Amino acid sequence: MFHQSALFILAAGVAALVPLGMHLKTRIIPIFFIGFIVFTFVSMNLVLLYMEQILQIVGLTKYASYFSSTKHFVSREFGSGIGVLAKVLFAMYIIWNSKAYIQQNKNYWLLIILTFAYAVGVVLANEIIIFGRMADTFVIAPIMAGYLLLQLPKNRQLNRLVLGCFVVFLTLSFVKDSMGVETSYADPKRNPYQTIFSK
Repeated sequence: MFHQSALFILAAGVAALVPLGMHLKTRIIPIFFIGFIVFTFVSMNLVLLYMEQILQIVGLTKYASYFSSTKHFVSREFGSGIGVLAKVLFAMYIIWNSKAYIQQNKNYWLLIILTFAYAVGVVLANEIIIFGRMADTFVIAPIMAGYLLLQLPKNRQLNRLVLGCFVVFLTLSFVKDSMGVETSYADPKRNPYQTIFSK
């Protein structure tokens, strides 16, 4: 059996198979992706409302029920701006360079879609903790994108600088979060986690 979150990856894979012209993949859609990420950040409540309705329509009622659950739908009680900013900006940089990726390999279009889903998950998770699971589902996208970024023939120095800054900010964010304050959702200082295998 697999976790239902794998359905999101399946949906991204199916979307990547839809035949689209190069102009759409390298110009129009990347601009739409970046605009939607910014819109999600600015109009969070509206996006959450539509997400709940879409989940109900497609039959993912379990996830839709999270929106009315006081246990799962918990707002963040502490800031994590540096990490969120680094992740989102890096994802947007990847999306902005869609043309370079697709010219390298047309199958990298799937990577762009996964990176977009990851960025949206990160933005949502900054407000509602449960969406961190959505970001984690697509976390492989920025990792692969970062590796492939170094292989792109154009703007090599800029790409290395962006990737280097991303890694530094990500490290600082991890250190900051690991020393964060305990909330009703979790205790970031509880690291490493104790499991049944630790006994």
